[in-house]
Amino acid sequence: MAESSRRRLLATYPAEYLVCRDLTHSWRPYAVENEDGGLWRQVVICASCGQLKDRLIRRRTGAVIRNWAIRYVKGYQIAGGLLDADERNEIRRLAISQVSS
Repeated sequence: MAESSRRRLLATYPAEYLVCRDLTHSWRPYAVENEDGGLWRQVVICASCGQLKDRLIRRRTGAVIRNWAIRYVKGYQIAGGLLDADERNEIRRLAISQVSS
């Protein structure tokens, strides 16, 4: 995605996504699911944007078998690779301006 189209996308990006990208997610416990092989799947949710992530834990020992796998909410990811410094600055500016208006 060209820089100008990424900037246009950020201008219409949902406020809760801007906050999470600026300040990081606010993770909360969501669910624990029993999995085959004596495992738990621990699921957490972002209180701001609703994004989920999960990990697998061995029930008997509490050992983490697979670390966090993210389940992105629709529209959260931005095509074109990592955001550059100017794009991150724009996210910060937009997030703050929405709170202060």
